[in-house]
Amino acid sequence: MYFAFRTDASFQIGAGHVMRCISLADEIKHRGGVCTFYSRELPGNLIFLIERRGHKVVPLQKPDSAIKRSSPKSGYASWLGVNYDKDVKDTLTAIGKTKYDWLIVDHYSLDNLWELEMLTAYKKLMVIDDLANRRHFCDVLLDQNLGRSSMDYINLVSQNTKFLIGPKFALLRTEFALLREKSLNRRVHPQFKTLLISLGGVDMDNITCTLLRALNASNELPLDLEITVIMGPNAPWVKDVKEQADKMRYVVEVVVDCQDMAHKMLISDISIGAAGSTSWERCALGLPSILLCLADNQKAVIKELSKSGCAIELDFSSYDDDEIRRRLDIALLLISQNLISMSKLASQIADGNGCKRVVNLMLENI
Repeated sequence: MYFAFRTDASFQIGAGHVMRCISLADEIKHRGGVCTFYSRELPGNLIFLIERRGHKVVPLQKPDSAIKRSSPKSGYASWLGVNYDKDVKDTLTAIGKTKYDWLIVDHYSLDNLWELEMLTAYKKLMVIDDLANRRHFCDVLLDQNLGRSSMDYINLVSQNTKFLIGPKFALLRTEFALLREKSLNRRVHPQFKTLLISLGGVDMDNITCTLLRALNASNELPLDLEITVIMGPNAPWVKDVKEQADKMRYVVEVVVDCQDMAHKMLISDISIGAAGSTSWERCALGLPSILLCLADNQKAVIKELSKSGCAIELDFSSYDDDEIRRRLDIALLLISQNLISMSKLASQIADGNGCKRVVNLMLENI
């Protein structure tokens, strides 16, 4: 059983696409499949993370400069890093005469035109998407977002496309399912003693430092609060965050390139995070959250999670330090008073077994 992935990561794209593909590839490998990633060497790429998990990577040539294409009309065209025709040629050349049982595509810059060009390279194709803004030519379409419906894609795919919709299919690493029961049991009698801050792999605007300053200025937090900050391996502000952590009146641990995220979430009482793929990790472990929108594609996720009652949206993009501190205090106080109910609501959204469900379907259709 041979599977191929076409996905990228960069400072612009972020880590979400690659990380969920790695989770899926890990489950495929566990079932006896062999995975190969085709990923372009963009600035801030995460090819080393893919290789560290034991998967083969065929790197596509570094771009000379970002070249926009006219399609798809999504605003994400430049994320490809090269001209559309060049990406088609590079990918087909790299694949050669191999015909994969499944090709998995997770890239906002690619659409049905690219997918049709790859017909010689696969027997079945699955697209991972969460935008519903362009056409796809695929056998399976996976959108793990809460509030999404197959009707959002009904005019963008063929009538034979199978839909995998919602956090039930969220692509999480195995450890989240394994630690789920322990994490939920821990939250039966909760206290607010530990806070986790994780704003994705990049945090280009250094919001982490802004949050730490606001927390340090607060008079509403437990005096024995322990804070853990998770930073991606390519995050540009690690030095600044560590310097701010040293100034804090709380115990602050800064972890770069975290290898045990599920455990960090398990021992945390509240999380402050971006509304990306880690949203479903937090839900699987019943971790109540304050959510910040760091990208346009996160807006719908924040809306749905806030509506569900398991998270609170925090928007301080246009406020000064005093107002940021005030808003953060209010959000933390509200969550700390509702830890049990918010944890239960979060746990009902995702259970951490999405990869198993997706791979089951793929193996049934080889």
